[in-house]
Amino acid sequence: MTETFPHATPNSQSGSFHAEGRAVDAGRGWDWIVEAFALFRKRPGIWILAALMLGVLFIAISMIPLLGSLANALLFPIFGAGLMLGCRDLDRGGALEIAHLFAGFKHKTGDLVMVGAFNLFGWVVIAFAVFMVVGGGVFMGLMRGGMPGAGISIASMLIAMLLVAGLSVPLYMAIWFAPALIVLQDMAPADA
Repeated sequence: MTETFPHATPNSQSGSFHAEGRAVDAGRGWDWIVEAFALFRKRPGIWILAALMLGVLFIAISMIPLLGSLANALLFPIFGAGLMLGCRDLDRGGALEIAHLFAGFKHKTGDLVMVGAFNLFGWVVIAFAVFMVVGGGVFMGLMRGGMPGAGISIASMLIAMLLVAGLSVPLYMAIWFAPALIVLQDMAPADA
């Protein structure tokens, strides 16, 4: 029986990717979290700095009227891919650098922008659905000359928030791992 040191950095199972998926024990989820934290512990300062830089960058971009939101939707997969490339290098014994944040601009940028376009299209569909369900009723009430009361406005806002929450979860499920699959597993955007 081989003994392992319980506080050693766990080794990932690189090269064991299965596009069709596979079943693993539920406890493996916790192992993934532990492995991810081990990567964080290797370079916590760079991780924190990269997160702060990315946050400031997205906030600055979002301040541009209309185009900022569009740009954020398109850029999200590119920056995510850069961080995944940094994780891979860190896992292989390399160093995580701030430059990894922008590595998505050098690797499969077109495919990553396509994922961003899927993201943008998904948000347009969500906005349309919210308008049709919530805004359509308020709009029709205004067209008939009525003024919606505060109760209707609050109810409309609550319904809108629930719709956005309910519809954004499947959207993010569809695109969350796509940048990593594109740059690390060479998958096409639609397959990822």
